[in-house]
Amino acid sequence: MRFVSTLASGRVVRPARRVLPGVMLIALLAVPSEAQQQKMKTYDVRLLGIRATNSNKDVSPELKPLLPTLKKLGYTGFKLMKKGGGRVAEGKSSTTTLIEGYKVRVTPLSRTGNRVKMRIEGFKREGTKDVPKWNTTVTIDRGRYHLQVQKLPGGDGLVIAVTAR
Repeated sequence: MRFVSTLASGRVVRPARRVLPGVMLIALLAVPSEAQQQKMKTYDVRLLGIRATNSNKDVSPELKPLLPTLKKLGYTGFKLMKKGGGRVAEGKSSTTTLIEGYKVRVTPLSRTGNRVKMRIEGFKREGTKDVPKWNTTVTIDRGRYHLQVQKLPGGDGLVIAVTAR
């Protein structure tokens, strides 16, 4: 079936055949590409491996902003041992090898407003295997650090500080 219109002058007007492709092109441009959708679901994950001790009161300069929170853990000295993370897609993992054979894997799961839900898994190298030590899912405010402590031999602690934006 064809649709036609007649103008007052008697001229017959047929619908423009180029309108539909133009409308489709505009609709395609309005929908984000797969790469854009993936970019929207990426997170800036940051992980800090910190050695905490009571044998001194030295604090790495990079940790000064976190110092009030770190002191609540019961240690006096804090040394930044390792930084890790990067841009991570939702559901994908970022793995960082820390000190004393520990490895941490962070997986951002979702974002709701300013809160980020992520899974944090810790492993300890024993022989030739990475043995799971903890697996936790947390929801934190965007940009705030979640702290977790693993006791080390000699009374020190390995503080794992994780954040995502």
